[in-house]
Amino acid sequence: MIWRSGVAGWGGDGPCKNSIAPSTGRRLKEDLLCNYDRDARPVKNSTNGTTVLMNMFPVLIDLVWKDEFLTWNPDDYDGKKYIVMEGSDIWVPNLIDFKSHGNSNDLLMERKTAIVFNTGKVTLTFMTQFTAHCKMDVRYWPNDRHTCGSMIGSKTYLGPALDLTINSNVRSYILTS
Repeated sequence: MIWRSGVAGWGGDGPCKNSIAPSTGRRLKEDLLCNYDRDARPVKNSTNGTTVLMNMFPVLIDLVWKDEFLTWNPDDYDGKKYIVMEGSDIWVPNLIDFKSHGNSNDLLMERKTAIVFNTGKVTLTFMTQFTAHCKMDVRYWPNDRHTCGSMIGSKTYLGPALDLTINSNVRSYILTS
């Protein structure tokens, strides 16, 4: 049992849902995070995988996933259908660029802001910079093209536990100067 704002709580639909907060948004956030474990994958059945959809743009990454523990009935919160939360408060996929060659390869998503919808859908959009290392072939300069890649994946989740799906419409870019 935990004590918070003078209310004893166990999470779920227990007494923790009776917090006294000055605003609907704050009450919703307190209710959602009561006994929330940001280090555990956001599934109620641990045999289920977590699918993360990744949209990549030249300097922007957009991630979308479902967190089964961050759901609510909007009628209980003055019709509120979404809330903005810090990545440090909720589970975020711990992705890394394995081809960064010693640069800061952790995407540091816990420092970003997420939008959480009442259905459990979470969106996290942030700017980042990738350093790609390519083999150069300048035989056709100035009309040469180079194919460079990154290998992005989870630092800790293996196999079906985390399914990282890259949106096929944004897989590659032709960058010209």
